[in-house]
Amino acid sequence: TKKAAAFLKEKKIYVPSQKEAEEMTGLQAGGISPLALVNRGFQVLIDQSAKERGQIVISAGEWGLQVRVSVDDLIRLTGARTADIAG
Repeated sequence: TKKAAAFLKEKKIYVPSQKEAEEMTGLQAGGISPLALVNRGFQVLIDQSAKERGQIVISAGEWGLQVRVSVDDLIRLTGARTADIAG
């Protein structure tokens, strides 16, 4: 979280609990997808290493349902920014 906070120019960030995430997004845990957050005021941040993979599997917005998308398409669709935030 320190790297993400630094990239976002925030003093501190935290990962919300399941309950908090559900309350903030209006979505059920397991179905919280960056695609479901489009135009809802959330920033999407993806570790830059994802671009090395080409494709990524994310929640399709329903518990237990996933979709494989190209990382470039996910970035374009969500307006995501990439940064070195993992590890």
